[in-house]
Formats: sequence, C-alpha cells, structure tokens
Amino acid sequence: KNATETSKVRVEQIQIRRERASKKPVKPEEAIREGPDVDDEEGRYRNVIERDYGDWGVYSPTGAQISAQEVQGVLLLTDVYGAFSDDMEALAEKIAFECQPVVVMVPDLFRGHPWKEDPENPGFNSRGENYEQWRATHSDHRVSIDIRAAAATLRERYGVSSIAVFGTCYGGGRALEVASGW
Repeated sequence: KNATETSKVRVEQIQIRRERASKKPVKPEEAIREGPDVDDEEGRYRNVIERDYGDWGVYSPTGAQISAQEVQGVLLLTDVYGAFSDDMEALAEKIAFECQPVVVMVPDLFRGHPWKEDPENPGFNSRGENYEQWRATHSDHRVSIDIRAAAATLRERYGVSSIAVFGTCYGGGRALEVASGW
C-alpha cells in the first residue's frame, strides 16, 4: 500500500472509533431539553427541543415510530435578513411540519448581524454601512465554512441519513455552490 491509502485507512478507522464512542443510546425523554442555551444571552434559542434519534427512535405526532435511518436533514440557507426573521422561522417550521420526519437547521450565516435597513437612514444599516459595505464584512470563505459546519452538525449530532440544501435569495446562491461541490 502507498502512503495515501494507508493514511485514508487510518482516518477511516479513527472516524469509525469516534462514531461508535458517540453512539450511546439515549431515551427520548432524556434527550428533550427546554429553555435557553447556556451561552444564549439574547434568548434566541429559548424553548428549543432537541431530539436524539438514537437506538430507540422517537414517536412522531402521528404515532409512527421513526428510526435513525429514516430521518432526513434540511439545511435551510437564509436571505440577507438572517435566520431569525419571522419569514425564515415560518418557512423552517412549515418544512419541518410538512416533511416529517425531518430535522431542519437554519444556520446563522451572518453571525448575529443580518442586513437590517435603518428606517431613518434608507440604504444604510444602524452601523452606517451601505449594503455592499455590510456584505463585505461576511466573507464568502467564512460563510462556506459555517455551511459545512452546519451540515456536519446535522450528520453528527442529529444522525440524519441525508441532507437536502435549500436556500432563499442569498442562501439560494450559496445552495447552488454547495450543490456544485464548492
């Protein structure tokens, strides 16, 4: 074997060991946690229900048991108004409700600073930046890394069997990049 094949085998063995170590069975009632995250000063994540689709699976509102192999993931990439706009939250909830069993993740691509036009100063945000200046503060490379991290979280933490990427406006362009293998 050459060095490349040997390193690939070693990486695969490490990944398998990590996967086995992280697959500790969790009962659904133990996996549900309500309330704000510890580091959630702004209260954005309050009353979030986390589910672990582990060995027991969980029961959907219809009463059908869901196994880990059946759970799909949707990575919903937002427009410039960010992950916490009313429209984006409504879209995420609609996808989650209509497409069960599915885990919908909406990553905050703008890290808490989405575009919001200042009503008193049209064309600028509250920091006095125009759209292009604001956009320059969010590099394409960093956003791509955040998208990859979100996809990895869906796979590792929620154990989804596949991920669909869906985007609106700005997020639609990023979704096309993902689909092309960016």
